[in-house]
Amino acid sequence: MSTSTVRIFEERMDPDLRNRKILHGYMPLADAKTVLTKEGDYLLRLMGYKGHLVCVLSVYHNGEVITVCINRMNKLYFFNDDYKDHSIGSLLHWHQNTKTPVTPKQIVLKNPIFLASWNLMPSCIVRLLRDISECYRMRTYEVLVCVEKEKIQAAAMLLTSKQLVIESRKQFLAEARILKKLSHPNILQFYGVIITALPFTMIVGLCQMKLLTFLQKKEARKDQKARYAAEAAAALKYLTEKGYVHKDVKAENCLIDRNMKLKLANFCYAGSDRCPLFIHKEPLESISVGWLAPETMLRHDFSKETDVWAFGVLMWEIYEDGDIPYRGLSNLEIRSFVIHSQRRLPLPKKAPMKVKKLMIRCWEENPSRRPTFQELEFTLGIVKDEH
Repeated sequence: MSTSTVRIFEERMDPDLRNRKILHGYMPLADAKTVLTKEGDYLLRLMGYKGHLVCVLSVYHNGEVITVCINRMNKLYFFNDDYKDHSIGSLLHWHQNTKTPVTPKQIVLKNPIFLASWNLMPSCIVRLLRDISECYRMRTYEVLVCVEKEKIQAAAMLLTSKQLVIESRKQFLAEARILKKLSHPNILQFYGVIITALPFTMIVGLCQMKLLTFLQKKEARKDQKARYAAEAAAALKYLTEKGYVHKDVKAENCLIDRNMKLKLANFCYAGSDRCPLFIHKEPLESISVGWLAPETMLRHDFSKETDVWAFGVLMWEIYEDGDIPYRGLSNLEIRSFVIHSQRRLPLPKKAPMKVKKLMIRCWEENPSRRPTFQELEFTLGIVKDEH
């Protein structure tokens, strides 16, 4: 990754904007609405307009967030003919100090909103160390970053130019919004996100491999398998308590850090019980349905109970050394196997009896009869302690 990939995109703008951290980069309007809450609150954003990158002002006025374009002519910035300046920062300063409206709607600037601490600047990346993309779901580098005046080793996940379509960008930022609200020893740590430059970059905890990779090496001991099942249950219990549904629980989305601790990751589809767009857009054969509950396959329903079903498959993966669930069956055959024949995956021979019983209950057709993550964490904690 070259230095240019982490440079500020707005070099032509005056440094004062970056120093004051009023420029929020590619912040979506939806995010701007969450921080602009009082009359006269304002910030700057970047957005695409007719194929060009433009800087716009978003300001709270009369109960709504208004977006105002900043005009530029003869190297001068202006909102109207009242005042023009070579610097956007000075332009804003003048309008705020003189209380001169920026539009005919009498919008007056009162309070600049600065970048939150989790909105990082590209300069926070001190050094690129190595490519670790095989561990994460997108192009990722191990980096040395400076966060809150402390240098730490972390992972920088990049939204590449090929992924920079509106839907991918929304998913990326939605995942960042969720992760910044979570704090659990078994959930991928979130340090911040860079949206003032391209590519978008998320700084997260450093991990060494996917759980799936570790399992497929067939080196996992019985006590490690029991611990990983318990740690995943603990993470999902916490997630449920926070009101989130993960929607993509599987071994591939669990990472192992350098202390061999499990970290639940990939929250791009997490949130409410709304169905992810990929379920609607993609043909059935292109979706991995091996982790989907019957009600998801039938009605696209997602809930904490469908996460429990998927967790049952995750336990199966753990005790089958990362094997593919329903190996040899197509997605249509899996659907028929689970729904019409009402059959289930064969229970792993090497799994403890308590774990086998939990799997059976996780795969109950009636969602209300499945165990809660609180119960799963408790029982798997006992199994872990028995090793």
